[in-house]
Amino acid sequence: MLFKFSNGEILKQAKRWLRLSPTPSLQGMLTIPFILQVVAVVSLVGYLSYQNGENSVEDLTNQLMTAVSKRVEQKLISYLEPARLLNQINDDTARRGALSLELDSPNRQTELYLWQQMRLFKNLTWITLGTESGNSLGIWRPGNDKSLQFSLSNRSTQYFGNYYAIDTQGKRTTRLKIERPIFDPRTRPWYTDAIAAKQGIWSPIYAGFTPGTIFIAFSQPLYNPTGQLMGVSGIDISLLEIQNFLKQNSVTPGGQIFLMDRSGLLVASSSKEKSFLLIPGRSPKRVNVLESQIPSIKFTAQSLLKQFKNFKNIQEPQKFSFHSNGKTEFVKVLPFSMGQGIDWLIVIVVPDYDVMAQIDKGTQITALSCLAALIGVIGLNVAISRWIAKPIINLNRASQKIAQGDFEHQIQDPNILELSALAGSFTQMSQELQQSRQQLEDYSKSLEQKVSDRTQSLEQEIQRRATAEAALQSANQELQNLAYLDGLTQIA
Repeated sequence: MLFKFSNGEILKQAKRWLRLSPTPSLQGMLTIPFILQVVAVVSLVGYLSYQNGENSVEDLTNQLMTAVSKRVEQKLISYLEPARLLNQINDDTARRGALSLELDSPNRQTELYLWQQMRLFKNLTWITLGTESGNSLGIWRPGNDKSLQFSLSNRSTQYFGNYYAIDTQGKRTTRLKIERPIFDPRTRPWYTDAIAAKQGIWSPIYAGFTPGTIFIAFSQPLYNPTGQLMGVSGIDISLLEIQNFLKQNSVTPGGQIFLMDRSGLLVASSSKEKSFLLIPGRSPKRVNVLESQIPSIKFTAQSLLKQFKNFKNIQEPQKFSFHSNGKTEFVKVLPFSMGQGIDWLIVIVVPDYDVMAQIDKGTQITALSCLAALIGVIGLNVAISRWIAKPIINLNRASQKIAQGDFEHQIQDPNILELSALAGSFTQMSQELQQSRQQLEDYSKSLEQKVSDRTQSLEQEIQRRATAEAALQSANQELQNLAYLDGLTQIA
């Protein structure tokens, strides 16, 4: 069969052998579909990641607000509970007769008792004992340092407040100042409220004499062993530490934490807003959350009032969201009550863009990672495509060389097993085609020689026949001439 192949048929047979259509876009055919698949997969993964992030915003926000609300609640309990506990101890001590409220003259035992309590409980600002006779003995912490001072007012001080430094043994030393006017504990709210309640009670929040300071007090009536009222023990706590705690534990950069009582008055917040408005010439005024200068606090309070009609109706933890200035705010409200006068609301506000900012940042990182992976995969795919396409292109070029009659072209052995076998088959086919071509050429040369020899033989035969015919014609002419002469002779 090989003897019947022409050059065109050889090329067709080579293509059929390789089952390859030599095209310049082979690498593109290997690369483009893979790139499209990778782009589609990466895009789908990125989209699902973003969509999942959006769907989990509310869940993450709720978890975050729950964790913060528990932390705030634990802080309030740990900060306020010692005052109630300590006053209960004072009442128990007085009922046993171990706490003397004879304060008309210096009472070293009671002073030492108060000094020890202040050293044990670092968050207390004041401990004051007031008696039914109008005497008082107090100990207070004037600043953030560890120093303490006694405050004494009785008949001997003309009921003016006398302040004394305290040494390391709890003894009064130097008198530091005298405060006027006359101080009568029986006229103070912490005293009168406890007497009226006949039990321990929290006072309303009040502003201290130092601008910007806010306090709350827990008062406990004290009775002697016979049940007779001796006086009242009042413990004051500064709420500035609660304010600082909320600032330091802000839920998100744009979020707010604030405490309010059921009347809507602000207790403390994570903002810079104070709980009292300082009006020149007038007493400090509590800030109402509905009139807050902080937009997120004001709008949240308005939304709470709109949804629940009254702050007193919020008896269980609640969570909801509202829209403000085109943004979504997530809110969690947690009732906080210690009884005996404290009935507050812990309100946590988180704008969605704060949470989304972190998710968007994560999405950007994911997108950049996907892009980097995509570029890397494309580069790797291009390299692999070139590596695969190169031996196929070489085979294609070899088939073109064969079509042009060049059977001496050498094919490099590819590093791929299948292509290596194909290259071997192609080399074998090339050798067979070369042998077939050689046989065709030899046959052609042999045929030409035979034709030449036969032609030469025919020419010689023709030449002989021409010579014989010429000789025959000459003989015939001679015969005719002889016959003519013979006739002439007979005639003569």
